[in-house]
Parts: sequence; structure tokens; C-alpha cells
Amino acid sequence: MKKLLYLFVVTSIFLSSCSKNCPIPEAQEEWLFVHTAESAKILNTTTIVMPLVDDIFAFTDRPYRKSYHMTGQHYAELWIHQGENCFQDDPPNAVLTWVDGGESKEIEVVITHAVLDSTTITYTIWDDSGIITEDIVHPSLFVDGANSTFNVGDWFVNGVIFYVADEMTDLTGDGIPNFGLIAAPTDCWTGLWNYDHQWTDSPNLFSGSINRTGIGTGHKNTKDIIAVAEPSGAWTAAYIATKYGSTYDWFLPSKDELNLMYQHKDVINRTAIANGGSGFANYDYWSSVEFDFYNAWFQDFYSGIQYYNFKYNDGTVRAVRAF
Repeated sequence: MKKLLYLFVVTSIFLSSCSKNCPIPEAQEEWLFVHTAESAKILNTTTIVMPLVDDIFAFTDRPYRKSYHMTGQHYAELWIHQGENCFQDDPPNAVLTWVDGGESKEIEVVITHAVLDSTTITYTIWDDSGIITEDIVHPSLFVDGANSTFNVGDWFVNGVIFYVADEMTDLTGDGIPNFGLIAAPTDCWTGLWNYDHQWTDSPNLFSGSINRTGIGTGHKNTKDIIAVAEPSGAWTAAYIATKYGSTYDWFLPSKDELNLMYQHKDVINRTAIANGGSGFANYDYWSSVEFDFYNAWFQDFYSGIQYYNFKYNDGTVRAVRAF
């Protein structure tokens, strides 16, 4: 399933008193998220339910001047990120505006939680104003997204972040910018045998042409592998990776994406285990990259060496996805 953007921010401005010789951290882009609707239900003093008609709009301050649309799912996921200054630990400020009898009104609130339920988002807020007492029309929420930073090793929506792009980058080949890459917290298992899988059980179907190696190419490689294998019913490591979870667009990492996971395997292991997952095995993991007609690229997660091996040999599969 094609994913729309999951977008988010990197930063906050750090202010501190310092001598004139002390370097001042460079300000980085700050984001604002905007959710608009025709109406909203006020369930009680702490709960607001807003329909999700369009994607959430997000934009930055000057001089960056960036803007993106993000899905309601990705937007709501911001409140379950576990990391530095995340929304869980430091809920964002927001301004809620609406129209009352032709007059525009607004209040400042703090959003402690946001949950997507099909076509609505339910917000839990702190609001001491007592102004809102009934359902409202033409509401808009302007949410400050500048108090959260994504880092390698953060737990984020059923996975561990292992790559954060310097700026929003298309990491799936679908033309939609992403913020980074997430590793699944466990190896893939089909439920048929152990965690060892062939790159394919039908090597003769492949020609060695699936050879993109870089960051941001694993998703495209995976789609190409499955497109070749599916008509013949071939079993592949790529297919196993896509079936890791039903709610996200998981794929088999490229050679460079796999190597990046190896470089960060210790922090990935710690976060995965802390959240009920498991560490990498000291074994060979498949990439989505062919070497030639008969071989594909492995990585030994004990030594870190990358090498190629016959596609019908056993290897382990760890799925990744973009966010």
C-alpha cells in the first residue's frame, strides 16, 4: 500500500546564557501542524473529536519555508514516539480556533494525546479556560511541533529508528518525502520453520538486475523482487519482509541500509529488547540486492562483513520501513 508522507521535524532552538566566545547553536527548522474541519464535537472539558477530511498540513518557519501533507495516521503517531523531548514527555502547545455566531474565537491548549479512529482524531487536552461548552464549527488546530527530535535508537511505532535523513528525502521511490528508516524489533518468521529463509526458492527467475545498493533503494528493490516472483508463486525473503506487519509498508533492506543497521545494531538491540523485541543474531542477514544470476548479498552480523551467497541458501530477514 502506497504510503503518504510521514513527516516530522527535527529540532528546537536552545537558548542559554554564555560568554561572547561561546558558540551559539544554529537555529533549525521548526514545524507547525494544522488540522482543520467543518465541525468538532466537545465530549467533555478534556476531549475534542475532529473529523479528518484532508491530510494534516505542516510547514516550517523562515528561512526554510518547507511544507508537506501528512496522513492522519502519521500525525497521530507523533504522540507515541519515545525519544528526546517527545510529545509523550513534553506535550505540544496548540491554538484552537473556531467560529461562534460569526465571531472568531481562540484558546490555547496543551494536547496530551491524539488518537486516529478511521475518519476522526480524538484529542485529549489541558484547557483551564472553560470557554468551550458545546460543539463548535469551522475549528482549526495549530500544533507546535518544535519540541521533539528524532534520533537513532528511538522507539517509534513498533520499531527502532536507525537512520535519520538530514532533510526530508524520498526513501521509498514513491515520490513522497520521508524522515528516516525504522528497523523491525524482531527477525521475520513465517511460522513454518525457524528464522532462516532463502533469498528465493526459484533463483532461475532472476537475472541479477536488482542491484540498487544505496540508502532509499530497499523499498524499490523489494517491489521489483515480488513483481518477478509473484506470477510464479516463488517464495522470497522480500515477500517475508513485507508480511512482517499488516499496518506498515515493511520491506527488505538494500545492501547499504542493511550495513547501517549493523553499524547501529547495539542501540537497536537495546531499544528492541526494552520494548519486547529481540536483538540481532550473530548470523547472516539478507539484503534485497542481487550480486548476479545466482547470488545475492548477505551481511554477517557477527563480523560485519558483506559478501554474496547462493540465493537458495539460508539467511535471516529483518524488515525495515520508512517514516
